[in-house]
Amino acid sequence: MRVVLQILELYLTQQTLGEGKRPRCDANSPVLNSRITTLKDLAQQKSNQNMSNAFNKATAYFVQIDTYHIGSSSKLLLEIGRAAFGDRFLSDV
Repeated sequence: MRVVLQILELYLTQQTLGEGKRPRCDANSPVLNSRITTLKDLAQQKSNQNMSNAFNKATAYFVQIDTYHIGSSSKLLLEIGRAAFGDRFLSDV
């Protein structure tokens, strides 16, 4: 669960545009805080090797900035949770 939340935190950080400014709410907004390198570094850690499916799912959200924005956070959480823990993750939602 720690890795899932770390990925989500990185994604939310990437969506920020600066102090006192609204986050990226649409796909046309620029990314000023790219966290793709940090995501890749986290995926390379030996302790996270068993979570490779979650990192693979998350990577699209970090690089396809023309598709994903802060409104995509809940979908990202659901996808990486299911990749990490199977269909039982939030199955009653």
